[in-house]
Amino acid sequence: MTDARHSKQTIADGIHGIVAYEYANEAARLAATGFTSEDFYRVAIEQDTSDLYILIAVSPPTWIYFGNVSQELNKVRVPCRKNSPGTLSKGTVVYATDYNDAGDYALVEAAKADSASTLPAAGIIEEECTDSVTGYVLIVGVLCSCDTSSFSAKDPIYVSHTVAGEIVNVAPPGPYITQPVGAVLSSHPTTGRIGVNVLSYRAYNYVSTPQPLGVAAAGTSNLASPSDHVHGLPKLDNLNAPDDNTDLNATTSAHGLLPKLSDDSNQFLDGDGSWQTQVYGRESYSNSSWGENNTSSTSPVQKLRLTTPALEGGNYEIKWSYESVGANLNDDIKQRIEIDDTIEIMANHQESNSKYSDDQWRHHAGFWYGAMSATIHNIDLDHWSPSGETSYIRRARISIKRVS
Repeated sequence: MTDARHSKQTIADGIHGIVAYEYANEAARLAATGFTSEDFYRVAIEQDTSDLYILIAVSPPTWIYFGNVSQELNKVRVPCRKNSPGTLSKGTVVYATDYNDAGDYALVEAAKADSASTLPAAGIIEEECTDSVTGYVLIVGVLCSCDTSSFSAKDPIYVSHTVAGEIVNVAPPGPYITQPVGAVLSSHPTTGRIGVNVLSYRAYNYVSTPQPLGVAAAGTSNLASPSDHVHGLPKLDNLNAPDDNTDLNATTSAHGLLPKLSDDSNQFLDGDGSWQTQVYGRESYSNSSWGENNTSSTSPVQKLRLTTPALEGGNYEIKWSYESVGANLNDDIKQRIEIDDTIEIMANHQESNSKYSDDQWRHHAGFWYGAMSATIHNIDLDHWSPSGETSYIRRARISIKRVS
């Protein structure tokens, strides 16, 4: 037999479809290299002895012996004993704990899908065993004369997460582990049959990427219910709360999901995948004085002051508007905008002009852009008359807004 996956069926049909590698003898198997993590728990057969081995490590390649192809057609089974005192009856799904080389039998215990330590299942007990009496565990083949009355034909069979050694026809819900072990062939209380094929399936614990047990550390399932997966894969919209890590974040070189939200309504997601603080317009303050004021002072008199809270350092835009007029055509009047009584950012000289009538108000508006330090600032609108005449001012407003 040259390749159990494609060759003509023979007496070793029990391994048809489950053997990944065939070697002429032990030496050829031990010399094989080039395995990857995808090859974990793959099965090899030595053609000269029909011995079966499972790959349990890839660097270096490490194999464990788990039995010989049975001379019973379409069946792979292994001698076994219970590892601890007690009995394992027919139909009990088990996992391997060790192998007794001297006695040439596997040591097994009842499997349970609530922990990676009691999986993956190695098979189903075909002949009862105890800790002192050898039985057989069926790995591939048909388990006959068993009670399948609680199932229907074609039901998938899984390792139970509630009762050790039991099989169930519903996949365990999260956070438990799912391992199919076969399917019901016929439903009957005494003559039922189960098609067992443990090695065609892997047990999965649903972490960020499903991995076979023994390859990835056991994790908590993200599945909310058994219906939340199709063919062993979770549906994204039914995942429970994910772990707090960056495994699935998008990067500049790969698609992915959002990073964790910052819980700051002033932030946005930047093109490099990081949360940035919204700057433009985030700090915006204003003050106004609509009433009319006048002065004959030859020195600046404050009409309006805007006192800011403690600003963040950055670039800001200051805007202002107001109306002014002199007492008569010959009056000279001035206005200015000043920051912190030291920095003049606007100065206006309104000279006498016969083209305007005495009571014609003039509207003024403007803006300034520049850097401001991180502190409290005072922004003043002042007016006065250098000639000692009367200056009038009204409808004044000052505003400041951060822009970068």
